Amino acid sequence: MVSDLRSSLNFLESIGFMNVLLPFLFAFVVIFGILEKTKVFGTENGKTKKNINAMTAFVISFIFISFGTYVQNLVTYLQILAMILIFIMGLAYAFALFTLDMTIFSKKTFFTMTLFVIAIIAFFYSIGLLNGIPGGFILDLVLNPVVLIVLFFFGIIWFMTSGNGSGGVSNSNNGSSSSSNSNQSEKGIFDDIPNRDVLDPKAVGKMPKKRN
Repeated sequence: MVSDLRSSLNFLESIGFMNVLLPFLFAFVVIFGILEKTKVFGTENGKTKKNINAMTAFVISFIFISFGTYVQNLVTYLQILAMILIFIMGLAYAFALFTLDMTIFSKKTFFTMTLFVIAIIAFFYSIGLLNGIPGGFILDLVLNPVVLIVLFFFGIIWFMTSGNGSGGVSNSNNGSSSSSNSNQSEKGIFDDIPNRDVLDPKAVGKMPKKRN
C-alpha cells in the first residue's frame, strides 16, 4: 500500500503536479488575496473587481512558474516553513497537554521575534543567499539546525520564566481602593443618618390601620 502511494506521488511529480501546478495555485491564491485586500483596481458598487483581480493573478502566476529557479526556491521555502509550522503545532499541543499557559503564542515578545527570525533565515536559505556568505565554522555553527532548536527552546524557557512580578495585582488593588474611595466620596453627608420616621415608635403608632 505504501509503495502504491509512493508510486502515485512519483507519478504526480513526473507530470509536474508538485513543481508546476501547486506553485501556480499558491502564487495565484496569494496574489489574488493581496489584490482583493488592497483593492488596487478600485471597487464597483462597493465590491472589489474580482474578474480583473483574478485575471491579473492568473497572468502573474503563469509568469512566475516560467522561472524554474524561483519555483524551486519557493518549494524549498515552503518545505522548511511546513516543518517549522509542524514543530510549532506540536509544541502547542504539548503545552495544552500539560495545561501550560497558551497566551505566549499571542504576545508580541521574544517568542514572536524568534519565530520571525527563523522564518527569515529559512527564506534566505531557500533562495541561496546564505551560500555565498563567508564565515566557515562560525556560520555553519550558527546555521546548524540543532543549535537553532536549542536556542529556540532556551528562548521559550526564558520567556516563560521571566515575568513582570506582582505589578498587575498591586495595580488592581490600587484600582479597587481608588474606586472604593471614589464611591465613599460620592456619598452625601446625610446618607448615613437613619430614617427617623421608620425608627421612631411614635411614627409607627400614627400609621393608618388596614381596613378589613
